[in-house]
Amino acid sequence: MTDQIKRREPEQKLAPGERLSLSRSMTRDHEAFLAPGERFAVDAEVGKQGSQGAPEYVWAQLLLGRPDDSFRLEMEAAMVPGDQEPGVIFPEAELAMETLFAMLRVRLYDYFRQDRHALFHDDWRMQPFGEWAVRFRASQSNPGLDAQADALLDGEPV
Repeated sequence: MTDQIKRREPEQKLAPGERLSLSRSMTRDHEAFLAPGERFAVDAEVGKQGSQGAPEYVWAQLLLGRPDDSFRLEMEAAMVPGDQEPGVIFPEAELAMETLFAMLRVRLYDYFRQDRHALFHDDWRMQPFGEWAVRFRASQSNPGLDAQADALLDGEPV
């Protein structure tokens, strides 16, 4: 997925009830790994249908963070028809979204198994997942500390 795709208007977005349901499911499935106060948020969208009948892209995002902004993990996955091997039929939007969330769950579990010491790329990297090529990127940050650093650099009292 490129920045140009991000700026396009999606054809379909995850409904608020679906986002809440998926977030609760993620919390339930990974409860043993969560620190007090950590919460999941998810989002997904499907791009407009292209000339081949497949959507331009399918994108999913998983966020894990603390209310005090001391920790934030952001993972994104996307499927684009042009990334697939010749002869591979792009999945229906619902199956593509399920595939992306399955991949995000696997990557999240790997992150927890590595005691939260995984290294991520903040640019899109192609990765095979099942029979499809999936773009993936992730980042871990401390938004509260970043805001304090920005304030110091701007000469503001912290």
